[in-house]
Amino acid sequence: MSELSDRLGQIVGLTLESKHIGLTTWDTGGNNRQLCDEWRITLSYIKVGDTHAKEYTTTYRTGIGHRKVMPGVKRERGGYATLTESPKNTEEACKRGWLKVVYPNIADVLSCLLSDASSGEETFYDWASNLGYDTDSRNALDTYLACQKTLVALRHVLGYELFSELKGLEH
Repeated sequence: MSELSDRLGQIVGLTLESKHIGLTTWDTGGNNRQLCDEWRITLSYIKVGDTHAKEYTTTYRTGIGHRKVMPGVKRERGGYATLTESPKNTEEACKRGWLKVVYPNIADVLSCLLSDASSGEETFYDWASNLGYDTDSRNALDTYLACQKTLVALRHVLGYELFSELKGLEH
């Protein structure tokens, strides 16, 4: 277990709800497309003594490497096969149900969100420079603004103190 996982296990009232949207292809930029599972996740936190939870809902993606191979399926010749069917590529294996979806856990999701949010604490120029983005790119600015949106949302849901504590923990 990681420091983050251990600490999250101690926080009463913090929950994650994940809805699998489906298998999709995500354009990660630069003509790089990745097959992934898309999720609609909602992080909820109700502090002790509060009467209602604060929530943050967003899209989350996991690579298909997170999927588990179903019994009776084996890796073969760069794909997946069964005793009765020849090897299929990864996308086809996913569509046939040979690779089972694994729901994301709260530590993995929060680690990713905290990383994005931390990026939003930098100036745009520092962020772009640190990650190799062009400061004259509208797409880079949109990505940076998404990080800032995540920062604001997590601070709202978790509060400044818990946010700061969690982002300093290793996962």
